Amino acid sequence: VLEILLATAPTETPPTVGLDGGAIAALIFGPAVVAAFVSGAVTLLAPYISRKLRRDEATEAAAREMNVRALNEFYSPIRELLNEVKVLRDEISRRVNKPKNPDWHTLDHVPEIKADKVSWALFDAMVQVNLRIKQILDEKSGLARGAVTASGLWRVHQSLLARALANPEDVPSTELSYFPTEFETQINAKFDALSAELDAHSATDKKAKKS
Repeated sequence: VLEILLATAPTETPPTVGLDGGAIAALIFGPAVVAAFVSGAVTLLAPYISRKLRRDEATEAAAREMNVRALNEFYSPIRELLNEVKVLRDEISRRVNKPKNPDWHTLDHVPEIKADKVSWALFDAMVQVNLRIKQILDEKSGLARGAVTASGLWRVHQSLLARALANPEDVPSTELSYFPTEFETQINAKFDALSAELDAHSATDKKAKKS
């Protein structure tokens, strides 16, 4: 009888220790699903990323090309022409400014300049050089992108020089007759800044090619 009771008694299933099937499946398939999602996202975004990189490179290349043009077509030639003006002006001063006056200004002494044949020829040459600067400002000022705010003052000064050459007996006395040094300062400052920027890009490109 005891044997029969033992045989027919319900058996208890011992509790499962650890993770159930769902948890195990999550552990197995979870990382795979995440990896697949990331891989798919990267695949979908790759064309966008590639296009953005190309646009950024094109934008950088265009900006660099614009800076090169600004240097070669605007700042550098104006800088050189301003140096020519200074050489001519200094020679006129050397011939006419006696005794030497540190505050000597060309347009304050047009009659004396005209009285000296060589100085008057130098004055004419200075006006012609200024006309070349004016032509660059007229044709290429877009390359400056607003960086030379004193160009208006320089234009007035240039027009007064041209007027003095045409009519040396009628030269107005005004502060605008004096050369606006800030114009030359702005030209030189922007020239130096763009030159340094392009030199830095060139150095970076050389390092990239070596690596």
